[in-house]
Amino acid sequence: MAGTVLSGGNAYVYIYSTQCYSCDVGYYQVGPVGCLSCSAAMTACALCLNSTTCTDCFQGYFINSTSHACITCTSTILGCSTCTNGSICIECNSGYYLAANNTCVACTSLFPGCLGCNITNCSVCELDYYLNSNNCSFCSITSCLRCTSSTVCIQCATGYYVVGAGASCGACSINCMTCWNSNSNCTNCIRGYYLVGSTCTQCSSSCL
Repeated sequence: MAGTVLSGGNAYVYIYSTQCYSCDVGYYQVGPVGCLSCSAAMTACALCLNSTTCTDCFQGYFINSTSHACITCTSTILGCSTCTNGSICIECNSGYYLAANNTCVACTSLFPGCLGCNITNCSVCELDYYLNSNNCSFCSITSCLRCTSSTVCIQCATGYYVVGAGASCGACSINCMTCWNSNSNCTNCIRGYYLVGSTCTQCSSSCL
């Protein structure tokens, strides 16, 4: 659409349009001048033709060929973080490995207590386990959360501390929630007590 403006005896022709010819990536055109986000119209949609037809999804989703909507990979392939469709996974979540048939297999199904693995070896173990010749072995030391072998604990459960070189876990003193190196070297106190130096002292009777 064009118009004319007079200024100082000179005529200037100006041209303007109310038609939007293209939208930014990730948006679709609505009416003659509007653009709306694909992800706002359809969950996890990165690119679309309109409000009902998605052409590309965010990572972790794939396009349903019938509905043209984005579906989570994990809804059809357990443990899958990235897929090309509902049956082909290309990357698995932590705790799973990618099998030859493009599905995800839980590490714990092959190696009890394992958090990261491939088909032959475990590389990371859960709490209460330690890596032992590509497998996970249970920490047998009482009250131990993390150990490096069957005889060395490096982290004890709350209310306990590592004794010496880690051969055992000792209980903190009765009012200690956590302690370090000895049962009386408190670092946090139970409710109703407060820390003075390394000792837990009882609060006044009216204090919660």
